[in-house]
Amino acid sequence: MCGVGFAKDRAAAENGSFASLSRIFVAHVASVSQDFMGAYSATGAKSLEVQSSEVLTKVGNEKVFSRVEPKEVWQD
Repeated sequence: MCGVGFAKDRAAAENGSFASLSRIFVAHVASVSQDFMGAYSATGAKSLEVQSSEVLTKVGNEKVFSRVEPKEVWQD
């Protein structure tokens, strides 16, 4: 695989090349949300209102880079 990055300084160019490689892989995002609202009352008692909200998000990808390093650096 080959990633190419262009920038005025080397660090930014290397980051750009890593970013171009990362576009190859698939990311998964799953999100679930649940809302609940209720009102309760008993005879002769104050009413009670309940509200809750829950959001779960799971993010993952298919490949994690390890030991990635630039093999060639060209400079104009």
